[in-house]
Amino acid sequence: MKRYILRLVIAMFMLFSACIGGLMMWVAADTTESAETAEEFLAHLALRQPHEAYALTSALFRAEQTEERFTEVIETVLFLDYELQSWRDRTLERGDASQLRGTMKDDFGINIPISIDMAKDGGEWRVLSLTGPVRTGLGPGAWFQTIPNEPELQRMLKEVFIEFIQGVEDGDFTAFYNDIMSKAFHIRRPLFDLQRGYQHFVDKEIDISAVKDVDAVLDGVQAFEPNAVLGNLLLIDGYYPITPLPVHFRFRFNWQHPEWKLDGVLVDEPDPVLLTPSQCMSWLVAEGEVDVSRCFAEGLTNREKTEGQTTP
Repeated sequence: MKRYILRLVIAMFMLFSACIGGLMMWVAADTTESAETAEEFLAHLALRQPHEAYALTSALFRAEQTEERFTEVIETVLFLDYELQSWRDRTLERGDASQLRGTMKDDFGINIPISIDMAKDGGEWRVLSLTGPVRTGLGPGAWFQTIPNEPELQRMLKEVFIEFIQGVEDGDFTAFYNDIMSKAFHIRRPLFDLQRGYQHFVDKEIDISAVKDVDAVLDGVQAFEPNAVLGNLLLIDGYYPITPLPVHFRFRFNWQHPEWKLDGVLVDEPDPVLLTPSQCMSWLVAEGEVDVSRCFAEGLTNREKTEGQTTP
């Protein structure tokens, strides 16, 4: 009797092992074609060949994200190497869709988890989306939580200031509020608060239109600020070195797919004492000034006196 039970247990174990092995082989065979396209796509990225990689994306991917924007994202992340998840850990394809996971190594040697959604497009497997941590459920395209590169930061800032200046000229910040500010900001603050906060620009007829013709001086490395509700907010602090006096700003941006939207705004009147001490010293050097007292008022910078008071 004992021998019979032992043989039964062994037979069940062998049957179970065979089933598991068969399932794994099925998964391996089922995901081969989609994985090969994904491998080729990632290999092009590792070789800094975004054009070739973009050619392997689906029509929906290309409709959502232009090749130019795709290239900007990839150049910002700077991938050096990659590794797809082993076929042992994959799941079966779902008709014309398949999801693969893996890691990509950046310039600093950090392994970044990635998810690649594949889709049949014209009978061929193509990349539908490539996302990193936190970037889930965003739809087609390549999306990573990274600090935009310098040209993109300058573009974002210029867009904000062009709308802000128009609001000052019109005496009405409605368009700025509707087009530039994030949905989360709309929930927290009514238009009235923003209008009241910058009415002094309108009343004094402050002209800062010169910022359209120069790049902003950014205050060192930009950073993410954790937020329990909104996730990571992008902080950008700096000034525009316009003549005769510089304009300080501090912005918070919230990711509102597929772009960063302004979630907190501080624009100061043109005045060097409203810069941070390090910014003001930088401005003095660039202007060839030697009078450091221009950066201070009664022993403190106005920035230190008014810190956090005017940011909606």
